[in-house]
Amino acid sequence: MKKSEAGIKAFAEYYYALIEYTIQTNDTKPIKQVTKRTCVECASGFIDPFDNNKKAGSWLAGADFEVTVTKSILQPKNGVVLYTSTQSEMVAYMSDGTRQGVFPASEEPFPATMLLSWDSGWSVETLEYLDVK
Repeated sequence: MKKSEAGIKAFAEYYYALIEYTIQTNDTKPIKQVTKRTCVECASGFIDPFDNNKKAGSWLAGADFEVTVTKSILQPKNGVVLYTSTQSEMVAYMSDGTRQGVFPASEEPFPATMLLSWDSGWSVETLEYLDVK
């Protein structure tokens, strides 16, 4: 992906495709390649839980995301992307196949922001879901 505003938008969409892949496969290797450990939300929300699911043999089904980029800002060494996302229903399963629970689909798009850094490619420094009330 290019170091441009269009590249930032494309990367944000790609990152959510990686989140879907991670959720559906428990394979965190691809998302770790483009995520800095400074991203607390990435570690606590996507990477660590799915590393743990893999160890436990549990999994999730579903989790399709729709991302709408509302603004991308290119800076000399980083980029910022503002976007909204929605998520389809997810179903959690235990290692024996027992259905553990359901995470409902989002009712409305939730706004978020990503701070990206550039080093021969984009990577996520931080991801924040914005609390709108």
